[in-house]
Amino acid sequence: VDFLIPIKASFRWLDVGCGIGYFPNYVFTHGWFAEGVEPARIDPNDTKRIRVPIFHTLDAWSETGGVPDVISLLNVLEHVPDPIGFLRQLVGHLDSGGLLVVRVPNDFSELQAAAREALGGWRPPWWVAFPDHVSYFNFKSLAKVLWGVGLTVVEQMGDFPMEMFLLMGDNYIGSPEVGEICHRKRQAFELSLSPPVRRKLYRALGQAGMGRNVLMIARKPD
Repeated sequence: VDFLIPIKASFRWLDVGCGIGYFPNYVFTHGWFAEGVEPARIDPNDTKRIRVPIFHTLDAWSETGGVPDVISLLNVLEHVPDPIGFLRQLVGHLDSGGLLVVRVPNDFSELQAAAREALGGWRPPWWVAFPDHVSYFNFKSLAKVLWGVGLTVVEQMGDFPMEMFLLMGDNYIGSPEVGEICHRKRQAFELSLSPPVRRKLYRALGQAGMGRNVLMIARKPD
């Protein structure tokens, strides 16, 4: 995010829903102060190599008095029953001019509809994962939600549209073996591209509302 916000000496990054802390630890290895919040119980043995503090609740983290420059929510918001209220709470902690980074599944998309039709049209929506996923988004709805909590979207990207495999005949629904093959093909595709080319492609997909996931970066007013 260094092209969107100045990286200062006291730069702070908070990753909410961080799991065992791999992502905030990655941020830390790039020289930024990072912290995580994870409500699920974590086995201490899983975090032995993690060098960032991880808090069990947002309230526990807030007691540190930290004011983050960036807050990230990576595939978290779809699990939240009240996403707007939750985002307002996070924006209240974010520094003026700071960034909120959100990634959610891109659901009820045109490609999903096309894949469902290609599979015979009878299948129930396989991307509906209740009660695990209780909120559903696409590019338009997430942008509207972020605007509604007082943020301005400054970047948006898609990612590899996994439904393309379904449209090409690789039916991974209910088949872990086929899913693993498709996953490896996606990895090979992405790793074969330089980061600038990959970002250029996924920005274009984001503008078209395509991709398995929505990634948006929004700024809080100064």
